[in-house]
Amino acid sequence: MRLALLFALALSAAAQTPTQPPKEFLAVGASAGAGSYTGWGSYAHLVSADQRIYSFTTYDVSKIQVKPFLLQTSVRTGVAIYMRSIGPIELYGLGDAGVSYTSTNVGSALSGGGMAALHLGKTHWSIIVPVRVLKTAQSSSQTVYEIGIGWGQ
Repeated sequence: MRLALLFALALSAAAQTPTQPPKEFLAVGASAGAGSYTGWGSYAHLVSADQRIYSFTTYDVSKIQVKPFLLQTSVRTGVAIYMRSIGPIELYGLGDAGVSYTSTNVGSALSGGGMAALHLGKTHWSIIVPVRVLKTAQSSSQTVYEIGIGWGQ
């Protein structure tokens, strides 16, 4: 219900997409995948205004085992590339790599997917919906569905 309300508010507040992409963007949100719900955070910096290419760093936590219960944390850096706009929604391709760790192991982490960003009116706020596949050394591939709110300037 909360998700539907948040989506309805975003659609009602959506107006014209800003002509200049934000130079910096900070986002937090929740994700679901592989039977678990976790949180994530990300910071992005504009590398190319003409091509709308962002360099970003992201951090998330995901469940990899039920019994005994085991979480993994991954910290990755990567690139987000603007693909196209559909009305007020901007679509980006994502790719990143980094490190993941559990209480007993450290290894590599790779992730790739896409993201939709809906700007809220003429404000600096956006609703973002990333979908990606996460592969770490500690677990098999996980499809992760996320929703978050971001602020860019």
